[in-house]
Amino acid sequence: MPWLLPLLLPWPLTSVAAAPEPQGLVAVSKDGQTVVDVESGLAWSRCVEGMRWSGGRCTGQALRVMQSQGPDLAAVRRQADGRPWRVPRAIEMRRVLQRAAGSPGGIDKLFPDTPEGWLWSASATIEAGPVNIHSYDSVMRGRTSENEERLDGLHGWVIDGHTGRARSDMSRDTPLPVRLVRPRD
Repeated sequence: MPWLLPLLLPWPLTSVAAAPEPQGLVAVSKDGQTVVDVESGLAWSRCVEGMRWSGGRCTGQALRVMQSQGPDLAAVRRQADGRPWRVPRAIEMRRVLQRAAGSPGGIDKLFPDTPEGWLWSASATIEAGPVNIHSYDSVMRGRTSENEERLDGLHGWVIDGHTGRARSDMSRDTPLPVRLVRPRD
């Protein structure tokens, strides 16, 4: 009769009880102002600069700055709250948006009221090699073999705050919003 005991136990209950609970890759901080990427240990501002967390959403007007002004915004925020804010690299932004997309509620719940379009990253565009003057990409960017070196520093990486899509060809003088990041507490 000992063989009957396993048949009497509810199989799904023992399987579920033994399975570990899944860990989320991103979580909202207790104060609601940041999204923490559990794996990387980075805390992301839920609002872009110029907007503030209030009543469960981001309010105010997003600041739009050139890429070179992003670190200045981080320095102002660092001075205000004493935390080491910085402009994130493109790969970090893509990673957190991919993880947020897979979480309950998705990107728009974790990063509400994000302006449509591109956000600046701290990543620089570095291109090397010969220019193909017959390439459509070179023609659209105005590249020639004479000006390739001069143009290298004119473009930066941007990330779409709703999809995580990335581009490396945005003029660094284009005014865009910035989302800051810091190590979690």
